[in-house]
Amino acid sequence: MSNILINVLFIILYIYNLYYQLLYLQESHYYLSRYKKHIISYYKKNIFLIILLLFYYIDIYLLLVFLILHLLYKLIHHDKVIIKLKFTNRMFRIIFVNSLIYILFNILFTNILTQIVLHTLLPFNITISIMLLSYVEKRIFKKYYNQALEKIKSNKTFKTIMITGSCGKTTVKNIIYHLIKDNYYVLKTPKSYNTINGIVKFINEEFNNNVDILIIEAGACKKGDIDEICKLIKPNIGVITELTEQHLESFKTLDNLINTKLEIINYIKDNDYLIYNSDNIYLKNKLNDYNFIKVTKENTTIIKMLPYLEFKHLDKTYITPLLGKHQIINILLSLNVITTLEKYGYKFDDEKIIYDLQTLSYIENRLEYKKLHNIDLYNDSYNSNRIGFLNAVELLSYSEYKKVIITPGLVELGSCKRIINEEIAYEISKVFDEIYIIRSEVSKYYINIFNKLNIKYHIFDSFRCCYKYILDNNFEQISLLIENDISDIYKERWLK
Repeated sequence: MSNILINVLFIILYIYNLYYQLLYLQESHYYLSRYKKHIISYYKKNIFLIILLLFYYIDIYLLLVFLILHLLYKLIHHDKVIIKLKFTNRMFRIIFVNSLIYILFNILFTNILTQIVLHTLLPFNITISIMLLSYVEKRIFKKYYNQALEKIKSNKTFKTIMITGSCGKTTVKNIIYHLIKDNYYVLKTPKSYNTINGIVKFINEEFNNNVDILIIEAGACKKGDIDEICKLIKPNIGVITELTEQHLESFKTLDNLINTKLEIINYIKDNDYLIYNSDNIYLKNKLNDYNFIKVTKENTTIIKMLPYLEFKHLDKTYITPLLGKHQIINILLSLNVITTLEKYGYKFDDEKIIYDLQTLSYIENRLEYKKLHNIDLYNDSYNSNRIGFLNAVELLSYSEYKKVIITPGLVELGSCKRIINEEIAYEISKVFDEIYIIRSEVSKYYINIFNKLNIKYHIFDSFRCCYKYILDNNFEQISLLIENDISDIYKERWLK
């Protein structure tokens, strides 16, 4: 009886762990190179497997008691995530193969030790499932890719704008769309759909022969990603927003990161255009000798930072609710795209463009402003980067209220993580009255700097607890900046 109960408990635990491992795999876009860090994390979290093995050889009832307690703990203190697992066809295929492996081993080796081994090898079972399915996935992808390619070829008149870069892609995409959507039938990739799989799906579901302008956001996490998207899209107007050290962990070297983003230039033909941020040192060094359209903040004067952004560029004044001076280059890039579209025969009214800039909506979790009771909330919790972080810190310096920040710091910076996070810690210390650090792999760099400067700070393991503490202990008006992935896949969603 005890053996049956133990097996049932193991099955429940396996399903629990499998769910979260598949969730992390999906968040890694099914790239094993990005998933491997979750394999390491799995073994750190499941050190109990060694204890189970010991109990197995000592006493079966001790094993049962420990397993019950552990499962109860897991269910009570389960990982909180901002998205649920998406049961796509691909995910069902992975689950099916993984389940076959699980069932096969249980048939061949019907004992409790097999269950312990299967739990120990769970991430590798997932990896094997993906490898076994690789040929099938390639064939399926090729089918949908060809469908998307045929749909694109069937429309002979539309023009494609493709936006890439380390950051600012979604913002520029949304600005361009907002400014031109009233004039033409404009289609843009939704949310942050920026991988080849997401773009192929989007084309097959949404694209048609009536589209006048297609706006594609193109992301990358390895060499060849931009090249693959360009082969499908064949951009008429390419835009490179900003290159930073963000996601350096995936690319390993800065050269890999830069060269991957610059794969777009191989697809800019004689009658096409590339618009890039020439203030970015990496882009300036690489593209200065090309005959591309350079966009710079030079000859720009900032008139106002809060409660809205107002600036003058050359002889024109622009006003927008988007916050942070990094939005200036995003707006100038967008305006240059519109000017370039006019070269293809599209027509726009300059006065309406300037007016529509004032009606832009905040982009969710990207320095999004909200008024909550006594809190001016600046939510910049989506995948921050060095430039955006520093600009957000500067923005809050203009606030007349007590300034408070919550952040786990910047991750995925590879070898640059210490120097960049220490730089940010110094800037934070100059501006904020209260500093709240969410424990992360880089929080130690902030703690070291604050201790060195004798700056008071608070540290929390959970954003939810931290946010509640601030609400319970601040009755005056405050300006609160929430910076970087507080609410990423491994943390808690806080807005509820």
